[in-house]
Amino acid sequence: MELIWFSPLRIIGLLLVLVYHFFGDSLPGGFLGVDVFFVISGYLITAHMVHQFETTGTIRLFDFYKRRFKRLLPAVLFMLVLMLPASLLISSDFRAGIGRQTAAVLGWVTNYFEIAMDSSYETKLLPHLFMHTWTLAVDVHYYLVWSLIIRGLVLFCRGPSEGGAKPAALGLPVHILILAVLAAAAAAASYLVMQNWLADPGNNPSRAYFATESHAYPLMIGSLTALFAGFKETGLTRFIGRLGIVLPVFVLLLEAGGIVLLARHLSFEDPAVYHWGILAASLLSSGIILILRGIQGRIKREPAFLKYIADRSFSMYLFHWPLYIIIGQLPRIPPLPGALKTALLNNGNTAAITAALTVIFAQASYVMAEKRFGRHSSGKTKRSLRGRIVPALLGIVFFLGCGYAVRTAPRKTSIEQGFEHETLLLNMDDLYQAEAVLKDIHFDPVQGRDIEWHPAKPSAGWIPVISNRSLDSNFGTVTVIGDSVLLGTSKTLRDHVRGAQIDAEGNRNISQGARIVAALEREGRLGEYVVLILATNKIDGDAAIAERIVKNIGPGHRIIFVTGHGNKDTLPLNEVYRSLAKRYPYVTVADWDGAISPFEYLLSTDYIHMGDPASKRIFAQCIVDALERAKKKPPSGAETSGKDDG
Repeated sequence: MELIWFSPLRIIGLLLVLVYHFFGDSLPGGFLGVDVFFVISGYLITAHMVHQFETTGTIRLFDFYKRRFKRLLPAVLFMLVLMLPASLLISSDFRAGIGRQTAAVLGWVTNYFEIAMDSSYETKLLPHLFMHTWTLAVDVHYYLVWSLIIRGLVLFCRGPSEGGAKPAALGLPVHILILAVLAAAAAAASYLVMQNWLADPGNNPSRAYFATESHAYPLMIGSLTALFAGFKETGLTRFIGRLGIVLPVFVLLLEAGGIVLLARHLSFEDPAVYHWGILAASLLSSGIILILRGIQGRIKREPAFLKYIADRSFSMYLFHWPLYIIIGQLPRIPPLPGALKTALLNNGNTAAITAALTVIFAQASYVMAEKRFGRHSSGKTKRSLRGRIVPALLGIVFFLGCGYAVRTAPRKTSIEQGFEHETLLLNMDDLYQAEAVLKDIHFDPVQGRDIEWHPAKPSAGWIPVISNRSLDSNFGTVTVIGDSVLLGTSKTLRDHVRGAQIDAEGNRNISQGARIVAALEREGRLGEYVVLILATNKIDGDAAIAERIVKNIGPGHRIIFVTGHGNKDTLPLNEVYRSLAKRYPYVTVADWDGAISPFEYLLSTDYIHMGDPASKRIFAQCIVDALERAKKKPPSGAETSGKDDG
């Protein structure tokens, strides 16, 4: 059965995701478009399977799986074959581990791959080219499990409903009631799994967002919708149909507006998203489907252009993300003309070019992959010899490109290699210092090491003259708590701040840092100087958390906030730091953003982490300067906290 006017709902879901990825600040909750897709998918899969059971008395699992994979696989393969060679245009950091990414895509386990890699859904730092295919993994897991459940039900309720299945309570067939109970139970269980994971504020919400078991409930809501308003007329659809056309359409528009409002006012880090946001978007999508199903006989066929976009929405979703990353990185290719570089540095231009190419590639996928091999293929297409040879040769060229892209991809990014090397040097210093204590000899961590780290040379610019001032252990106890920026320069910082207690971890945010500060203070291990390098990973409420750290810290401490660089999301927090330094005499700002801005070419590919060793020395000197300024200020408790002194 063809359901008309379902195309706009697909398009709403697609536009929400595209705007979210292109202009996240304008639509911070646009990722809810994924849940719109999930509800549609759950509805259509369940409606088709129930319809087949009711009309034939059985479920042909092999045919079902064949149709599903013909729907997904040709388009996915086409995207991989084009995007893998295209990734050769940009930094190899974006291809790090690309073979494992590709295997995860083809194994339909991208969501668990991202969980295993401890990825953040909103990462701005070298995002995986195929991270967006996590949604396909959730879909496929749903197909496999839910189809088996429905097939099992056939054993108990065999035969068409018109002649075989007997009505039960509420005038509904037994199989519908059983499936409704199972779907509702599965939706509730999935929702509770998500709530259980997020009960600990320290847990990464991306884990609950990616996992099938915690994000399956939108699909099950779609399934429930199909059970009460599937392809056959039901009491509910007849009731909606009797309401006329004006009222249902008015309610439908309100529901669509509600989804957009949710996307406008929620953000990924907002706990409300997981408590009720995803659920609300799913229920609103279900409501739209119910109304559309109820008024099917009263509305005219949808315009052709809407169906055109909807038919290609899947391919558009597949291509938009890798294209956006690749095009956004093109300005960093040295041979690129200056005018084109300047144009691409504007995100609006990048988004426009990405959108245009997405439409072109989606059309190519529809014609060359989906119509020939996928769900739109008839299996009877006859092609001339030339019509077969040319695509075959092109396929060979692109497959060779894929192989080359995978074969030459580094195992880890240069940033990860830098982290590992810095940690190795730090651990070696700890071992040497322990040996020196045992032998009662002096060990100089700067002169004592004999290993040097030589990353790629900067592509442009000159190495600035950097002072090599350092602070010895007599300066005072220093505790440094930070994220991956600190992780990449911890050894160099310890060389400049002798005896510093350094605690660095990737993906750490200011909320987690605040808990570490509180724990160290309770244990009496918090240094006199507390350096916080926590501006990279933005979370909601970070400004309030920063102020809470300042207000709650005990007497005898001086706080140094280090500004973030390279991520526009950190700019507001940088201003919060500066405001706190004006209001609290024991707060100092280390302006890393200002120090490195003239020398960005020294940074790594993402323009956030360290690259050339000179960037590490600039960072260390920035901290040293701030510590020397902080020493001239009174510690916490020496004056009335919160006094605004200008």
